[in-house]
Amino acid sequence: METGDLISEIQALQQRMEELQRQAGQSPVPLEAVTQEVFEELQTTLEELQVAQEELQQQNEELAHAREAAEAERQRYQELFDFAPDGYLVTDTEGTIREANRAAATLLNVSPKFLQGKPLTPFFAKEERSTFYRQLDQLQKNLQKVQDWQTIMRPRGGAPFPAALDIAVLRNPRGEMVGLLWLLRDITARKQAEDRLHASNAELERRVQGRTAALQQSNENLQQFAYVASHDLQEPLRMVSSFMQLLAQRYQGKLDADADEFIGYALEGAQRMQTLIEDLLVYARVDGDRQEQAFAETDCETILERTLRVLQKAIRESGIAVTHEPLPTVRGDAVQLGQVLQNLLSNAIKFRSAEPPRVHISARQEETHWLFSVRDNGIGLDPQHAERIFVIFQRLHPRGAYPGTGVGLAICKKIVERHSGRIWVESRPGEGATFCFTLPIRQ
Repeated sequence: METGDLISEIQALQQRMEELQRQAGQSPVPLEAVTQEVFEELQTTLEELQVAQEELQQQNEELAHAREAAEAERQRYQELFDFAPDGYLVTDTEGTIREANRAAATLLNVSPKFLQGKPLTPFFAKEERSTFYRQLDQLQKNLQKVQDWQTIMRPRGGAPFPAALDIAVLRNPRGEMVGLLWLLRDITARKQAEDRLHASNAELERRVQGRTAALQQSNENLQQFAYVASHDLQEPLRMVSSFMQLLAQRYQGKLDADADEFIGYALEGAQRMQTLIEDLLVYARVDGDRQEQAFAETDCETILERTLRVLQKAIRESGIAVTHEPLPTVRGDAVQLGQVLQNLLSNAIKFRSAEPPRVHISARQEETHWLFSVRDNGIGLDPQHAERIFVIFQRLHPRGAYPGTGVGLAICKKIVERHSGRIWVESRPGEGATFCFTLPIRQ
């Protein structure tokens, strides 16, 4: 029972007692009985009043505890607000400051008390104030928070500094905007880092452009070399070779044995030089006259079939067994990819072991690229030479043991890298070799 209701009931009982006392002379009921009845009712009411007072006291205690907890929470919030490393400001909907923490006051070069009741507008650089009003207008219309608004703040008596602002809308229980919470950060260090990054990027771009120009010049020089190799060098070489062949035909057996041997050496050297020039010409043309050719959808199965037809004679004479798994369609230069397969297969034929030679070609799709492998059971090589064999003119065996110019694998490397892939070998002496190369799934 509520306290007000008990008081009203007591007053009603008092009025009833007075009324009964006035009517006592006229009532047949004894006054003592009436008084006893009223007393009992009054006693019950007093007991109920006492219970109500105890409940009220308990409620008051609970309310006091709640107030203490709320005050502790308020103090905790105030401490977090005051000692936050970032600047916080609370304003009304028009941008007048109600509260500011120490970090915000320090950034604005004033005290927190000074900011209370002051408009926030004067702390923006003049050229930024129109943007400030637009932001307020948008917040009042959309009630949406603003994140990382970069602007220029002007502290009192200090130099302007770049700042980033996050603005949150404060609402009442009905969802109406009643104020704004501003998070203010000095981003001078961030801007300086961005400026350094831009400068570094500009310098990097300048260097890349310089290296690109140098690479372009190098490619032009390489093309010029290819032209010279294909015309100016081969012409006198053909003349030397022709006259040496005439000498061999006319004077073979007519001179002494040394002369015949010397003529043989000269012919062999001319032929080797001819082969070397032709290989250099192929190497130069990887980035030379085919540089502008656009890549197209290329069926690797078709490329392999053509390559096997080209090497048909060498495959038959060596007795090598060539097997392969299904090969994908990639985007690339069909002629150059055919050169890669041809060079790798020729390599396997050349460096076969005493065992029946065999080669297996496969391709596996990975996350960003196709992984091709050409595995043979040949003589293998020492892993310490795994990178050296892709350098032009680098040979691991004397010419008498295995023919070649040391250009084939260098051509493979250059072609694969032109296709944005990479090439490597996995091998051990006597255990064969697996040449692997990658081609992007998308160019």
